[in-house]
Amino acid sequence: MLGPAVGLASVVAGVITSSRVNDPRVAQQVGGVVIVPIIAITLIQASGTLLVDATGYLLLALIIFVISLGGLRLGVRLFDREAILTRWR
Repeated sequence: MLGPAVGLASVVAGVITSSRVNDPRVAQQVGGVVIVPIIAITLIQASGTLLVDATGYLLLALIIFVISLGGLRLGVRLFDREAILTRWR
């Protein structure tokens, strides 16, 4: 459940960012930055520094999913296809 939630968060961040920036590379980079905290938690878990059980991962997935749904609602309001097509180089 965590993987799809992070994927949705990355796509939502890309949509919101692409509606505000002038370059598609910037939108991709911001979408990638969303994943960095989740990767950090996974690496800390793998090293044994922090032990998160299945409930913790499920809670994290639920939190990310709820935030992503809120971002999706915002992205739908901000997204303007014609402006993006004419503004991007």
